[in-house]
Amino acid sequence: MPSSPLSVDLRERAVSAVLAGATCRHVGERFGVSAPSVSLWYARHLQDGNARPKRMGAD
Repeated sequence: MPSSPLSVDLRERAVSAVLAGATCRHVGERFGVSAPSVSLWYARHLQDGNARPKRMGAD
């Protein structure tokens, strides 16, 4: 069963920390999420201009 996405606020704070110079690993530890998640949010921010989650279950 899929879980719900983490909050947009958390994602934005994590991306802001990376933009300020922190590593994805450090940000993940700080916010209690995985470094790969932070990396994906950062990449999405660079590509789309935000770190919002994509729709779940859409084809």
